[in-house]
Amino acid sequence: MKKQNQTFLRIFSILFLLGFATIDAIAQEESVSDANSPKITGFLETRLNFFQKDSTIDAFNTPQYDKTLYSMDSWLNLSYANNGFLIGLRFDVFNNSNLYSIRNVNTLTGIGYWQVQKKIKKFDITAGYIYDQIGRGIIFRSYELRSLAIDNALVGLRLVYDINDQWEIKFLGGKQKNQLTTYNPVLKGGSLEGFITLNKSGTLSIAPGVGAMARTWDDATVNQLVSTVQLYHPDDSLNLYYNTYAYTIYNTLNFGNFNWYAEASMKTNDVLKDDDAVTTQFSGGTSTGKFVDKTGTNFYSSMSMSLGKFNISLEGKYTKNFKYRIDPFEKTINQGSINFLPAMSKQNTYALKNLYVPATQELGEKAAQCEIRYALNDQMGINATGSAIYGRLDQMIYNETDLEFNWNKDNGAILNLGFYRQFYDIELYQGKGGAPAVQTLTPYAEYLHPISDHKSARFELSYCQSKQGYGSLLYGLTEVSLDKYWTIFASDMWNFKPVKGNQIHYYSAGVFFNQDYLRISAAYIKQPEGVVCTGGICRIEPAFSGARLTINAQF
Repeated sequence: MKKQNQTFLRIFSILFLLGFATIDAIAQEESVSDANSPKITGFLETRLNFFQKDSTIDAFNTPQYDKTLYSMDSWLNLSYANNGFLIGLRFDVFNNSNLYSIRNVNTLTGIGYWQVQKKIKKFDITAGYIYDQIGRGIIFRSYELRSLAIDNALVGLRLVYDINDQWEIKFLGGKQKNQLTTYNPVLKGGSLEGFITLNKSGTLSIAPGVGAMARTWDDATVNQLVSTVQLYHPDDSLNLYYNTYAYTIYNTLNFGNFNWYAEASMKTNDVLKDDDAVTTQFSGGTSTGKFVDKTGTNFYSSMSMSLGKFNISLEGKYTKNFKYRIDPFEKTINQGSINFLPAMSKQNTYALKNLYVPATQELGEKAAQCEIRYALNDQMGINATGSAIYGRLDQMIYNETDLEFNWNKDNGAILNLGFYRQFYDIELYQGKGGAPAVQTLTPYAEYLHPISDHKSARFELSYCQSKQGYGSLLYGLTEVSLDKYWTIFASDMWNFKPVKGNQIHYYSAGVFFNQDYLRISAAYIKQPEGVVCTGGICRIEPAFSGARLTINAQF
């Protein structure tokens, strides 16, 4: 891998030198348009954590608190564009990091991404690390989500051909990224997508598509599976497959203010790890957890409609055995996932509404979500949201209702008031055996008060009442924008009535600096251990006590 990284660095250095030489040459020719001029851009993201042991919030007993005392995660992106070529490179640095493993130290340095793209008439050719998806990603999605330690780029080749103005066909193939290396199994697939206008006014249209994706396991993976399942009782025997195929058909219908998306997907026989499957022991007893051989299905649909002051959106999903992984021996929840299953819960922004977030259940889930918004006038509106999720045994595992009032005043002041109710099966979602389901009632309020140009104060207050999980908590935040560049904040999450243990304050304070291309934040933080989710994809976030510095710069 070191040799490969050195090769890519040499190639990119040459390209940069050529780019600067080209810039100098073009600068001497006034007739050349800016559109064809070479351009180099970059983006830096760096996170520094300084750890301070605090046993009262369980922020201890990891290498970061006991030995290393600091960690750094950093990504430097560079892009070069010239004459139809787009070349990208990203340098990744992880020092004493707990991003990929919360109980261990991860130190890696190297090329985390490179890409060369060229448009040649109707062809679009991309080689390197590719982020893409088919449909909504239900059979294939390669993407990066750093907060959840997800970076499953496809390392390979993508070809896109524009058949005409309405239709395009895409082929892609390669291996999935695994930090600074790749997994051994091979992925290959493609899609055909179109856009058809059905009336002269253009108010009625459809955007149909079909896609397929194949995963081929390598000999080492299959041999490891053979070594595992040959120890199973005959009652638990199963077939193994080198190749598993996934297919999908999807369409978007637009008619005026009405939008409807639907996608149906299926997966051929696949070997899945099922932690709840009953295993027969040779002694005659039973346990849980084994590999199973299953086909998979998934149906997803979303609708939205706007009728003046009234807006409504609906989503629904049915999932059965649609876990699609590059490696059957899962090391972490998020690494090695080939596809993406949309979440059916509201994406919340307030702290106490984000304590219990449901992860998508790949082996079985029936879910629906509805959001209704009504504008009372130009300044005020009411927003109501509801979600319900059932597990594969048809048991309720999650539901929520949220009622919110919004008032945007003419002077720039904003007031949000709401009430949130939640049911969360913590035993299923977090593996806490025997723990009762969490039920919460959470009133919340937010007020933004403009003071003058570039100066404002924002206040947030919420209260979570519960007899399960963390217990009852109170959260307060004050944030003041001093001018167009500087913002300071202070907050406290007070666990004043925990289910067990003593009362705890999780307080934080910090400062932000924001100027066009540069954003810097520095804060002292205390936060509890919990599950952090985005779009139904979740990871365990360890308790944190200490200082955090983040830098984002583009050039």
